[in-house]
Amino acid sequence: EANGLNPLPASLTAKGETWTAQVRAYDGALWSPWSSSATLTVGNTAPVVDDAHLTSSTFTVVDDLTLNLTSSDVDADEVSIVGVRWFLNDVEQGIAIDETSLPASALTRGDAWHAVVTVSDGTNEASSTTEAVTVLNAAPTASIEWPENVTAMQDLAPTITTADADGDAVTIETTWYKNGFRDATLANLTAVPASKLAPEQSWRIVVMVSDGTSSGEDVEATTVILN
Repeated sequence: EANGLNPLPASLTAKGETWTAQVRAYDGALWSPWSSSATLTVGNTAPVVDDAHLTSSTFTVVDDLTLNLTSSDVDADEVSIVGVRWFLNDVEQGIAIDETSLPASALTRGDAWHAVVTVSDGTNEASSTTEAVTVLNAAPTASIEWPENVTAMQDLAPTITTADADGDAVTIETTWYKNGFRDATLANLTAVPASKLAPEQSWRIVVMVSDGTSSGEDVEATTVILN
């Protein structure tokens, strides 16, 4: 199948094979004797990094940055990661060396991170640099906890706890619903006066939280006033 071909297609060769070419010339009347080339051994082909990029659930300080990698080797050798270096704003950092995840604790909003990964097939190595990703603002969070044994004898005042992974100041907005209907007079209040309460009423609070840049998911909680 290789007769007459020049060059010999790469698809016909494999690592470790030895090849010799024979050639003869023809002048229209006679053929020359065959002449052989020196023997050539097919060497190892370095692996290839097909894709390397950084991923995260949120790209904020809440989640780790993870290196995603796909690689290939035409010799069908097993390819493994032999080195990972992490760079902050183009300066190499001495953390997470040879690790495929950068811990969230190392991140700060506004940082630009990229990684350089090196792979090997056991003989040759290849390196690739990911595109830089910038750490985004983390949305704030809120939680609501009702006091025990809520009655109409005291104000209805849930404990609202907020947090922001970036350390930003957080503001909240509240909306109150009594028996499924919004009470506009209680907008942005954190408690319902006892004068509005009566046994068996159902009260629901919806809390919206913001750090001035991002809004967190609305949280809500419902309680029933006891007799």
